[in-house]
Amino acid sequence: MSSLAQRQWRQRAQSAVRSAMTAVREARSRFQELSDAGDSALSSLANTGLQLAHLPATRLPPALATLRPELRAAAAGKLVRQLVGMLGELQERVRQLEGCVAALGAAVGSLEGVAQDEPWMRSTPVFHTMPLPKVRQLLTHVYDMHRLEYDSKAAVAAAFAGLFAAPIEAAEAAAAEAQEEFGVGGAGSVGRRADPRGVAALAVVGKGGAGGGKTGDAKRLSDLCTTYISVWMLAPYLEDEQAEEFLGAIGEDMVSF
Repeated sequence: MSSLAQRQWRQRAQSAVRSAMTAVREARSRFQELSDAGDSALSSLANTGLQLAHLPATRLPPALATLRPELRAAAAGKLVRQLVGMLGELQERVRQLEGCVAALGAAVGSLEGVAQDEPWMRSTPVFHTMPLPKVRQLLTHVYDMHRLEYDSKAAVAAAFAGLFAAPIEAAEAAAAEAQEEFGVGGAGSVGRRADPRGVAALAVVGKGGAGGGKTGDAKRLSDLCTTYISVWMLAPYLEDEQAEEFLGAIGEDMVSF
């Protein structure tokens, strides 16, 4: 193989590796931002769900209960609406995490566009010492970490949705029924009539419907929320130091080129 052909091949390989490294670092940075922001978002979601779970047993001052007998239902209705919004935001966050993983996979896959048919193409250093298969191997390790971590976070999001599915479904069904009967907004949108969403949610929560069915209660719900938040924050599949070590090794090999 002529030296000209090898030089041209190395130039193409170097360009591909530079582009892949840029894409990987951008996707990793975005993944971390989304993950970090999810820490506080999950805490807020858990707190809102626990407020709803405790609401049926919360004692209201007699004067307040007499003045606003629909207060508990109104509070439950608002908490359910907040839960729906928070769960939607969590699902969107997970969707964006999936996009980061897809970008990482595309970056690794882009190296396949560089010809590796000849033995020398698989052994020639792209920059100083690393051949292309070694670069791809290191980037694949980084991709695999994030893919597994995405799966973990997607499972946490699904688990959170399952915790509050029963009161949300009951509230939405009651709201739809009220809208059909009373028109836009349904009964309880204004005035002293109890919010049908809140009434339905309270009925489900009062039977232990938040936290996993009839056996659920506020204590169990709190324990589950703590577990899910811990799994999200721990990021058990993502070893940042190791990932940076892999990327740093490639970066060092690229120096002066």
